Amino acid sequence: MTVPAQNIRARVALVPQTVGTATANVYGNTLDVRGYDSATFIIGVRSATASTSHVPDRIFIEHADDTNTASFAAISTISSGLPTVINDTALTQQDAYAVVNVDLRGKKRYLRLGLRNLGSHAPTCDAICVLDNPGQAPVAATAAGARFFRAIG
Repeated sequence: MTVPAQNIRARVALVPQTVGTATANVYGNTLDVRGYDSATFIIGVRSATASTSHVPDRIFIEHADDTNTASFAAISTISSGLPTVINDTALTQQDAYAVVNVDLRGKKRYLRLGLRNLGSHAPTCDAICVLDNPGQAPVAATAAGARFFRAIG
């Protein structure tokens, strides 16, 4: 049985930036995931042209016990099954590039997202991380990782 997202906390995992060259990894913000059982990364990619060399070919999800960049180690590296072409400049585009869910049980306290591009072109990438299923529910905007928080029901 799948449990829907509950009591989420939204974090900016990667600010919009270019991801270029096949040898350079781009890493996002360090995220404190203490108290949550699930993290979902929603990754957007935009490029001026649709080409296989304009998309990331690797997604890295890394974790660590502290915020030292040398402490991070990969939980998983996703290099297959990714979209191979994207042109996200059109106003009608509604699909995210990728959605990656991480079961945080048994993982370390801090997470970060990493991307690497297939070729020499530089698409603009960004990501949001939605943390959910916490031990204690966020009850305010700050705890929910937002500037504004409203429950509608």
